[in-house]
Parts: sequence; C-alpha cells; structure tokens
Amino acid sequence: QPDHQDGAVAVNQTTHIAAPIAKAEMLKADLAHACSLLLMVIERKNTIPVLGTAKVEIADGELTMTGTDLDMEISVKVDAVVTG
Repeated sequence: QPDHQDGAVAVNQTTHIAAPIAKAEMLKADLAHACSLLLMVIERKNTIPVLGTAKVEIADGELTMTGTDLDMEISVKVDAVVTG
C-alpha cells in the first residue's frame, strides 16, 4: 500500500556489516580525479557485472579505490580525514 500520494512506497532495509563503519572526508576534486582514473579501467558495458564496480577501502588516513577489467587493475589512493 503506497505511503505517499504520488504512489511511492517507503522501504526500510537493514544491512548487517561485520566490520566497523568508518567515515572519510576528502576534497571533491581529489575524489573526482580518482574516479576518472578508475573509469579508464572499469567499463560500463561488460559481460561480468562485478567488473563494473570498484572496491573501496578506508584506512590510515586515506581512501583506496580499486577496479579491474581482468586485463588491467588500477588502485587509486586519496588523502582523507578518517573517523569512526
């Protein structure tokens, strides 16, 4: 049954994560540059859906994003203020 007049339905989801959650703050320009580098390897159209994603890790004052197309792999690090 819709919760709103426009027909939208509110959905509550619970996600269980084994590891603690951290928060990273960085410059928008640094994150945009890192994403543009990842896009050189990550293809939009591929036959294996997981290859269209990036692995994101937060640790030791930096955010690390990794992507692959199985021929090449790229890992980009961005300085960040990490909390949590």
